Amino acid sequence: MIIFFGQFLIYGALTILLENMYQLRLKQKRIDYRQRDHSNNEEDDDVAKERELVNNAHLADVDRNLLWVKGLRKEFKSKSKISKTAVHNFSLRIPRGECFGLLGANGAGTYKIYRPV
Repeated sequence: MIIFFGQFLIYGALTILLENMYQLRLKQKRIDYRQRDHSNNEEDDDVAKERELVNNAHLADVDRNLLWVKGLRKEFKSKSKISKTAVHNFSLRIPRGECFGLLGANGAGTYKIYRPV
């Protein structure tokens, strides 16, 4: 009986130790990810072209478009006071008479773009 109790204490202590080490490692990975600079993402050529069209538009061009969005940004503040950016510098123009659909991967921020628009 004493042997079983000793094994219970040793294995229980090892389990708690391993779980805490795992949780600390996950927490450190989250902190490293949040501190990483995500602004160096490369844009596709068509995305860069569209951004230039929106940024260099004249007032006459605005009348030809049904929807015009420039530099949309959406951030969420967490309990730890670290902001998480869902949408960063989103620009878009939709000409009149054009059918448009916004596609994105799950969690890519498409719903966060539709809400303010």
